[in-house]
Amino acid sequence: MKQRQLLSIVTCLFFLLVTTQGFSQEIDNEDIQVCHATNSASNPYNLFIVDANSIANDPNGHGEHEDDIIPPFTYSGGSFPGLNWTPSNILIWENGCAIPQTITLDVKIFLQGTYDATSGEMHTNLTDVLPLEEPYSAMGFAELQNAAATTKYQTLVDYEIVDWVMVELKESNGNNSNGAKLVGLATKTGTVVAMDGVSPLVFKNIPADDYYVITHHRNHLSVSTATPLSLPNDSY
Repeated sequence: MKQRQLLSIVTCLFFLLVTTQGFSQEIDNEDIQVCHATNSASNPYNLFIVDANSIANDPNGHGEHEDDIIPPFTYSGGSFPGLNWTPSNILIWENGCAIPQTITLDVKIFLQGTYDATSGEMHTNLTDVLPLEEPYSAMGFAELQNAAATTKYQTLVDYEIVDWVMVELKESNGNNSNGAKLVGLATKTGTVVAMDGVSPLVFKNIPADDYYVITHHRNHLSVSTATPLSLPNDSY
C-alpha cells in the first residue's frame, strides 16, 4: 500500500512539473507532436506526429535528434523529459512548428490632462519626475516582454517624453496564450516608442493571428482598437 501511495505522489508531482512548463497537449492516443529540425533556413522545422514510445525508446527516433523540439510527456510506457523545451521553442511548437513572427507596431495615443487642443500635442511638465525604470511590473502586471526596462533621463528630455505606457496584444479568441505586453514611452506628439526614445515597439515571438491592440496607462482608462487587427501586417 505504501509503495502504491508513493507511486501516486511521484506521478502527480511529474504531472504538475509538466503542466507548469507550458505543455498543454492532451495525450489520449499516445501520439506526440514533434518539431523536427531541418537544415533549411526558410523552413527550419517540420511538424511530425509520432508515437510516444518511438520517441522515448527508439535509439534512432526523434528523442535522439538533438535539435528537435519535443514536449515533456507521460504515456503508458513511462515518461519523457522533453527536448529543447525552452520558452522560445514552446512558442514554435505551439505555432505548428513555424517560427513565430516579430511584430512592429506604430502606436499613437493622447493622454487626457496633458493634451493641449491648441497645439494638438501633450505637454511635458512632468518629465523631470518620471521614473527611469518602467512602473508596470511593480503594479502587478506580469509577463512583460521587457520587464524592468530602463531609460535615461536625457532620453526623457531630448525626445520630450510625457509618460510610460504599456501596449498589449490580446488574442481576439479570448484565449490569449500567445498575447504579449510591452512597456513604452509616449512622446508629446503621441507616438509610443522604445527605451531609446526613437525606435518603435517590437513584439518578439508572436504567432500570426488576430489581436486587439490595447494601450494601458496607470492613471487613465485603457484604450483598445475597436476590432482585431490581423498581425503581422505592414500597414499597421
